[in-house]
Amino acid sequence: MNVVEGWISGIEFKKVPLEKPLNKVVLKHLCDGIAINSKAYISNPGPGKPIEYIGNKTECALLVFIGKLGADYNKIREKYEVLRLFAFSSARKRMSAIVRKDAQSAAQSDSPYIMYIKVCYIFALHKSTSSSNSQINRFRVLLK
Repeated sequence: MNVVEGWISGIEFKKVPLEKPLNKVVLKHLCDGIAINSKAYISNPGPGKPIEYIGNKTECALLVFIGKLGADYNKIREKYEVLRLFAFSSARKRMSAIVRKDAQSAAQSDSPYIMYIKVCYIFALHKSTSSSNSQINRFRVLLK
């Protein structure tokens, strides 16, 4: 499974790597959120041996995707202290993690913590206070 197209922060992409660069802050939070809210990992057993994808196929595809964006999910996971992990819930269709921000990010905000949430798009858009119905319908079309 691979990420082949999508919509990130108002930018639609049809191939990976992306045609247009993402805002650096958006890219950082996207990669951090994917790496932290995943139990999957990619095992490289050595030269001449196939790479193994361990865990949920979608999570593995997202880890490969952020790798193509230049992020190393292992380094991201090592960088953050996960204070609380809310496991995936089928009823809520989401998974969340609260982490302590790195020193630089914490110094630029009023909180030393950040919560990354992985959620089914339809739940996220309906709870959003800044999405319009046209944005929701456009997103549905992109996912079909």
